[in-house]
Amino acid sequence: MEKTKHIEAVRKAQIELEELGNRNIRLKEELSEAVRREVNAAFVEKAERFQQSFLEKDQIIALLRHDARILIEKLKLDIATDADLVQCTRLKADVRRLASNASENTLSFQSFLANEPAN
Repeated sequence: MEKTKHIEAVRKAQIELEELGNRNIRLKEELSEAVRREVNAAFVEKAERFQQSFLEKDQIIALLRHDARILIEKLKLDIATDADLVQCTRLKADVRRLASNASENTLSFQSFLANEPAN
């Protein structure tokens, strides 16, 4: 039963990571579109900071997905150690933290785009 609970938790984390990855892709597309317009240097500088943030999130998502895949395999094969079970809990917390940070970043980005100078 414990094994099933952990597998379900990791699968849920995988789904949330997929959603976060897709959201990040949409944000990068919006950013790319905004930068294509004629904009001032200050706008481009701020846009570059958002781009860096989005790229960092991509890397974090990739690492967490990798961890989740390894945990699922260990759980399925019944070779998960106590440390792996602790890692399941950490994974859930990391995904929650990433989701919260991504929501804040999305709001900040949307505000940035809303205040974009008219061209």
